[in-house]
Amino acid sequence: MREGKVWIPSCEAVGCSFNQGVPLVPVGSVFIIYLDCCIGSVVVAAMLLNAPPVLAGFFAGKKFPDDVNVVSLWKVLVGIPAFLIWILFACALCVGIGKAIWFLGYVIVTWLGLHLYYGSKN
Repeated sequence: MREGKVWIPSCEAVGCSFNQGVPLVPVGSVFIIYLDCCIGSVVVAAMLLNAPPVLAGFFAGKKFPDDVNVVSLWKVLVGIPAFLIWILFACALCVGIGKAIWFLGYVIVTWLGLHLYYGSKN
């Protein structure tokens, strides 16, 4: 018990965050924290590249449902067609300006973001 009383002021001195009086410290190695940051960056990049369909699904989930059990339904009903239109637009834009390799990069980042989203959310 005495060690805890000495440890907490030293945590306050370096600016640790607290939850209910308990210092929050990282669990695991620094490598895991770094990996989580990298995964999060890929997911954010994918969401930014696909911002119009993501926002369309988000706002549809806020505006159209008449009850809480259909929020996901509206997100899917609006988000998937918006994504299909968006990917066709991105393909046409990249091919139209002669940068077809950019479309390949867009597809890779989108695919990685889609598959890494669940892990970064948890």
